[in-house]
Amino acid sequence: MNLMHVEYLRVLAEEQSFSRAAEKLFISQPALTKALQSVENELGLHLFIREKRRVYPTPAGLVFLEYAKKIHRMQEHCRKEIQTGHSGREKKPRFGVNRLMALDRYSECIGQFTREYPGESPDFFIIDSLRALEELKAHRIDVAVVLGEDGDKLRQDFDAVELGEESLAVVIPENEKYQALLEAGKTTGSIPVKMLDGLPAVSTARLGNFNRLVNTYLEQHGVYPDYKYEFSNHFLAINAAETNLAICFTHRVLVKGDLEKRTFLLMPGFSYHHYFCTRKGEPMSVQAQRYLEMLLNQKENR
Repeated sequence: MNLMHVEYLRVLAEEQSFSRAAEKLFISQPALTKALQSVENELGLHLFIREKRRVYPTPAGLVFLEYAKKIHRMQEHCRKEIQTGHSGREKKPRFGVNRLMALDRYSECIGQFTREYPGESPDFFIIDSLRALEELKAHRIDVAVVLGEDGDKLRQDFDAVELGEESLAVVIPENEKYQALLEAGKTTGSIPVKMLDGLPAVSTARLGNFNRLVNTYLEQHGVYPDYKYEFSNHFLAINAAETNLAICFTHRVLVKGDLEKRTFLLMPGFSYHHYFCTRKGEPMSVQAQRYLEMLLNQKENR
């Protein structure tokens, strides 16, 4: 199928007039009519209904036009990338990545990407998930790697690919006050969340997305810890729990070494996911596609 003819029919649908479409395309009306006939003959279907004052697409034409619009967007995106890449005027791609992905779970992918990708590497920003989605929507970043619980809801506003699952865990201080929790955890491998109600706790970035997910889960089960301390990130919060300051909710994957003996999943369990998000309906840049491939490959190898 001739791509030029596809573009002709896209413009014809917009203008709903052979004369206006031909004028916009800088071609003659007979040339436009011939292009339409060529495509219709190739498909064996009528794509437009011709009336005295206007033309409009048939049901088959509507399907054809959806693909014509996608082809047009891809052509425009390709032209823009080539032209701006050649002129050197386009800003570097900007990727917003949540702290867990940037510093632990898939951190090696950032280093691998910057070493292996032949073009200009993006700027990577460590950014909370909620803010990352706001920045993505406002076109201030091009990719947001975020934590979320409801993928279907996220996909209402963004194109989102699931990267991996995380489980919520709690770190228990090692002193007599928490002995019942430690015994429960050692016996079953998990702690009933009801046992945590009212206990002193440390929190991370109270306005962040992780804290929102945790508190939503706890409230659903009628549990309200006594948040006495707040830290800027998970690693500081885990250190606080390690020194027996208070209980700490964290991603299970972050806890290492001897502290694992005092780290337990919750019952009922609570899981959430990482998502790779781009603006809905926009083609991904070459850099974004390559970074997504690396993340998915690492997910398969875990």
